[in-house]
Amino acid sequence: MISMEAVFSMRPGEVWAITGSGGKTSLLFRLAQLACRQFGAALVSHSAHLALGQAEYADHVYLHELPGPDTILPRGINLVTGAVLPERQRYAGLERDDLLKLKAVAVANGVPLLIEADGSRGKPLKAWAEWEPPIPDFTDRVVVVAGMSGIGAQLSDTLVFRSERFAALAGLTPGEVVSVAAVSRALCSVDGGLKNIPDTAERVVVLNQADTPDAQAASYALGRLLLAQYAQVAGVSLHGCAGAPSEMHFLLQPTAGIVLAAGASRRMGRAKQLLDWQGEPLVRRAARTLLEGGCSPVIVVTGWESEAVPSALAGLDLRVVNNERWQDGQSTSVAAGINAVPPGCGAAIFLPCDQPYAGVDVIQALVELHAFTQADAVCPRVGNERVSPTLFSRRWFGALNQLVGDAGGRQLLGQLNLSYVDWADERLTLDLDEPEDLTKTL
Repeated sequence: MISMEAVFSMRPGEVWAITGSGGKTSLLFRLAQLACRQFGAALVSHSAHLALGQAEYADHVYLHELPGPDTILPRGINLVTGAVLPERQRYAGLERDDLLKLKAVAVANGVPLLIEADGSRGKPLKAWAEWEPPIPDFTDRVVVVAGMSGIGAQLSDTLVFRSERFAALAGLTPGEVVSVAAVSRALCSVDGGLKNIPDTAERVVVLNQADTPDAQAASYALGRLLLAQYAQVAGVSLHGCAGAPSEMHFLLQPTAGIVLAAGASRRMGRAKQLLDWQGEPLVRRAARTLLEGGCSPVIVVTGWESEAVPSALAGLDLRVVNNERWQDGQSTSVAAGINAVPPGCGAAIFLPCDQPYAGVDVIQALVELHAFTQADAVCPRVGNERVSPTLFSRRWFGALNQLVGDAGGRQLLGQLNLSYVDWADERLTLDLDEPEDLTKTL
């Protein structure tokens, strides 16, 4: 099982806003519990109405009272509420200036500030009214929550808060079945899940109620679509605010794709990178495979023939990095690729350009297994033979950057927690090193 602590790491004084539906309050207090384990205390508040009963999950409640800037927060969950609205059985939300004062309290106490930023009437899906979500402009991370129990059901007020607005966001008609694609459209809309998120805030989605294999598969498919707009997507089963333990089924983050295309191809006698394979150069085929497999960004590391290789990549959305030390071995190309990966990527896949049978399906299988296991590395396996391409988790990027020699990343594999994708097609073991290898492809 994936650790929630490893995924939802918080820093002192950081401000998180939780919006959406289908488990938002459950996540709020789960995060507060994580903060208590890390820092001893958590500070929780709300910018929208909060149900009166939700105060029972806090250890200490400041009822319509702001703790002063010098307040030493007691251990546990500290909830700061607005005034009681008896006719609505709600606490009124706090305004921006009061929440900014709470941020100062969080900073002084070395704890995060967690803010519930809208309501959904307990329904798995929702659309946002004109005035919501009230996300403070100083928020560091926004977590949008959606409930998977709303997918596969007919669009109605029973499962969707403000169903008519949701229909417009999702491209549905009343009574139509809510699909994965429809929820993706709603969550990726600037009038939907992206609404009012500050430009400087990191965007995360939590897909709750992924309680069955079918729901997990649907949430993973939805997560792949959402990565275009969000830094992370997690599939979870929260099981309420307290009681049963929560479960994290998968974590999706952008995965970089790195094509290793720097070698001199001495055994082949000519540049493998530029060999024609079914109408396109091998290096282009490898880069296109990573792009179509969902990798972002895709980085091509060149060395020998560094002036000719980029022309074979024309029109592809990728970055070319020239390794001037390519003669010192493949480890230098691995380092060049890793150093070009942006901070938001959770993993990188290394694909040598001379493996023509490493297709899109292989790439997607590596990404999916890593999402569900968070293993140090993921490799295909044909029979008992481990083959490339290989996915490495970000936590090993530093070690990859320190490698020497010609062995590349496989020097590390004996030290790592490995997961394997068993692959039936033996052609995946073929790499094109010598002229006679070309005849094996017929």
